[in-house]
Amino acid sequence: QNENPTLTISADEAYTIKTVKVSYVAEKTGVLTYNKSNIASETVVNVNAQSITFGVGNTSASVTNGQVRVTAIEVVYEKNSFQ
Repeated sequence: QNENPTLTISADEAYTIKTVKVSYVAEKTGVLTYNKSNIASETVVNVNAQSITFGVGNTSASVTNGQVRVTAIEVVYEKNSFQ
């Protein structure tokens, strides 16, 4: 496909995202990706940043119309300490 769907999660500037867990249902060969790696549903991803962007990829080179349907997003964040 020519599409490049993404899912970006951002925190307010006063917070840092520590981890993100995305639960999803895959259609056809769809898979969530982060830094060019496939991320299985309900995998906890260490972030330690203000935002994270996931992509949607395919687990098969011959089938390129995979989809992911997000069912839940769990974000653990921390308030920044300003000294």
